[in-house]
Formats: sequence, C-alpha cells, structure tokens
Amino acid sequence: LFIADQTAVTKVSATNISVIEAQTLGPAHGMFISFDSTYLYTTNIGGGGIDAIAVWNVETGQKLACPSIDTEFPVPHNPTVTEDDVLLVTHSGPTATFNSAFEIEYDGCLNPHSRASFETDINPFGIITIPPPSGELLCLREGAT
Repeated sequence: LFIADQTAVTKVSATNISVIEAQTLGPAHGMFISFDSTYLYTTNIGGGGIDAIAVWNVETGQKLACPSIDTEFPVPHNPTVTEDDVLLVTHSGPTATFNSAFEIEYDGCLNPHSRASFETDINPFGIITIPPPSGELLCLREGAT
C-alpha cells in the first residue's frame, strides 16, 4: 500500500496499517504500479515539470536512482503504463492540453531522451491502461459474470 501526499511517498503495511517507510519527495500526486508489481511511478505535481516523475521499488519502498525526468509541460498529474513499456502522463490545468510519454528501460527507469508529447482536449485529468488479460473474469458489479 502506497500513499502519496504533499511531502512524501509512504509505504504502509496493508495487513496492520502501519508505516513501513516514508521517503521525502516534492508534492507527489499521481501513482501507477507496473503490471508486474515491481515499480511504482509517482508524479511531482508542484515541480513545474522538473523532476516530474519518480520511480520506486515496490518491494523495498525505496526510490530508484534513475535519471531526472523533466517534462515539457508543467503539472504532471496522472501516470499510467502500457503493455509495451511506455509511461504516459497527463498534465492538468485550466489551459492544459498536452500529455507526455516516455519509454521505460529494463531497470524500470524512464529514458529521458525518449520524451514525446501528444495533445488532447482541455485539462486532461485521468488516464488509464487496461491491464493485460490474466485469464480471470473481472466482476464489475455484484451479480455480474
């Protein structure tokens, strides 16, 4: 269990709800865990696009020593990861229209030289990737099959 707030990312035991580790990071906001549950990606919503995305080891709760990731646009908000190892992130704000994309390297870090962007409509807020099929049925509401 991870909690992002204005000063830290905190790993919490889901069993007894006790803090395991807290690490200071600028105003953390959006979070996404890789499909293999190895890496946690968080956004620095208050950094103006500087050090915009941090990568964490889910097992240890430690921030990885990855290259600094700066985005072309401010207010990186919500991240998601695709099946082909691309991290996408929205940029929020009343006039924001752009989103960023970065390739994920073998070690979970983002490649800062792979930065790309694409435009959507005003104030892109949420973004989600459908997880790869697991062979199990997903129940979206009670009684559904």
